[in-house]
Amino acid sequence: MFRERSHIYLGKIGCLCLMTLFLLGWTVARHYLGIRPYPGPSQDEFKGRTERPSPDHYQTEPSESSYEQRRQEYLQLCADRGEDYWNGTAALQLGRVQIPNASLQEALDRVEERKDCADFRAARLVRLLGINRRQGLLEGVLEERIANTLKGFKFWKDQGGEDSMIMETENHQILFHSCEYLMGQWYPHDVFPNDGKSGEWHREHARMYILNWMDRKIRFGFCEWDSNVYFNETIPGLANIAEFAEEEYVAQKAIMLLDLLLFDMAVDLHKGVYGTSHGRSYEKEIRSGRDDHLRGLVWLVFGLGDPTAIGNFAGICMATSDRYVPPLAIQEAGRRRPEVFVNRERHGFPLAEAEALGFSFTDPKNMVVFWEMGAYSQPQVISMSMRMVEEWSCWNQPFFKDIASLRGPVNLGNRLGLLPLLARYPWIKSHMTLLGEAHKITYRTPDYMLSTAQDYRPGEMGNQHHIWQATLDQDAIVYVTHPGSLRQEGMTPTYWGGQCRFPRSCQVGPVHISLYRLGRMAALGEPVLYSFTHAYFPGWAFDEVREEREWVFGRRERGYVALRSSGLMRWTTEGRDAGHEIVVEGRNTQWICQCGSETEYGSFDAFVEAISSSRIDFEKNRVLYDAPQVGRLVFPWKGPLTWNERPVDLKSYPRFDNPYCTAAFGSHLYRIQVGEHLLVLDFQKGERIEGMEKVEGAD
Repeated sequence: MFRERSHIYLGKIGCLCLMTLFLLGWTVARHYLGIRPYPGPSQDEFKGRTERPSPDHYQTEPSESSYEQRRQEYLQLCADRGEDYWNGTAALQLGRVQIPNASLQEALDRVEERKDCADFRAARLVRLLGINRRQGLLEGVLEERIANTLKGFKFWKDQGGEDSMIMETENHQILFHSCEYLMGQWYPHDVFPNDGKSGEWHREHARMYILNWMDRKIRFGFCEWDSNVYFNETIPGLANIAEFAEEEYVAQKAIMLLDLLLFDMAVDLHKGVYGTSHGRSYEKEIRSGRDDHLRGLVWLVFGLGDPTAIGNFAGICMATSDRYVPPLAIQEAGRRRPEVFVNRERHGFPLAEAEALGFSFTDPKNMVVFWEMGAYSQPQVISMSMRMVEEWSCWNQPFFKDIASLRGPVNLGNRLGLLPLLARYPWIKSHMTLLGEAHKITYRTPDYMLSTAQDYRPGEMGNQHHIWQATLDQDAIVYVTHPGSLRQEGMTPTYWGGQCRFPRSCQVGPVHISLYRLGRMAALGEPVLYSFTHAYFPGWAFDEVREEREWVFGRRERGYVALRSSGLMRWTTEGRDAGHEIVVEGRNTQWICQCGSETEYGSFDAFVEAISSSRIDFEKNRVLYDAPQVGRLVFPWKGPLTWNERPVDLKSYPRFDNPYCTAAFGSHLYRIQVGEHLLVLDFQKGERIEGMEKVEGAD
């Protein structure tokens, strides 16, 4: 026994030594080979917008139409398009059958082949089936064809069968669970061929996951916070449950959580643009509010934006819902434009707090909690993570197939307890997906909106995270990133989407500051690390652009924005990014953005003069800025932000803190009041109360 233990101990020491030598060699190699300067203008074709469309249907002022009027118009527009089965679902809601066979077959094939995003199609097909169950218009053969395909689907990782589907991210989880729950409800006595279980078994299986998932969102917010891409998938999962669940308490909880999610959106809208910090997004959806995946839903619910943006996932789910109607308090929260509106909110929790919140790192059932927050390879979770990858046969699935060739060494290292030691090395590429907690602030006026995820993981690796943004309208948008590649799409982070390394960021009122320290080496598994940052500043979208005393200024109607960096700011004047890119080279760079308006400064000239005359001290690890109409801000790489010599807490935000709602983090009770419109969501009692309440002086 002693000899056996000695061999195991010596084996661990040997493996640890080999790992140490490997990481040391990798560190030295990446120090010299991984860093890359700005490569010069790309000659690829730009895949974004370079001008405003004509005619421009976008509406920055709220429509006078009611939600029901917009809903009927939206359904009619989708039905009239009639080019695919999803628009055909809208037609079915109106009593018309127009389901193109080729489009439907593509969706059925995707589900049967279990390719990534098959759940997006499955949830659409579930919606189609659900509507037909009350309309009864589809031929029996067609309905049976759809139902049989869905009954043969793999609904979760523990159900066996090969697949290449991402299931574990936040939006995918609720889509898979909602499909399983509803198919089990509708076909309780049928045997589902993938695993031989009954429909009733599947409903029971999914119900547990759904209720746990919803409870996490109610208490802690969304891991993929304010995602203008993935809320488009999360909403349909909830909407299907809300519309079709026969168990009243399950449906009610989904309805109330939809209210909460839409309120999350409402408080971060400016002229119909969901122009806030996003936990996950892509560059096409960031660069213009016209390309936001939620634009159809925004028009439908709030009467803002593009009334022609039809056919999207969440929009059709909402429009075909009879049971769910957005409360007036939520609608009004997104439509109103008060003189000054400040919203603070918190989403998620750090891994360090997980066990105190009841999520053990050694309990397999909690992997769904950690994976939905992007925690795959952190030291606390990697052992259980790799154990479940093996148990659930995930090696062919995205996120895991890239290391499938190392399956044997990974499993051996896990049995020897070495993976947590390896994971403590901070520069491993898989760490970049972590979402964790976000403390977010939005400062909004009728003419601009500025939003930031405060002090979010400074210096760490990022992925699809969008940290801050200044929004003057649907096209006049400004933000800064550290690019992860030269690509415009594909593996993230890309050139304009996400952050390769996070800045340390803060915001006070209309002022944002970001400090970058990019480091000297690429991470393990990361091909390159660029030593420059750049600003997206689309000159064509502004009525006026000026440069004064090292600042760049933009005006759009009555809104103003100013941008400054500690380094030399150079406009890209040729190639793909000409006219909308400002490049600053260097590993240690600071950026300042300040917004203003005609109401606050009078003329644009006065704004330019006030900002450009202000005192700024850029140091390697600190910025001092005497911000006009705000005061002195001192922001170091480490230590507190001070505002007029008083420290500012950038964390410890409640779930919501704004004029419409104040709710503690972890709360089950939300009282939302917008003017006279009241909405009370009591999740512990399962009560949703709408009403009118006169409040003197309420906005």
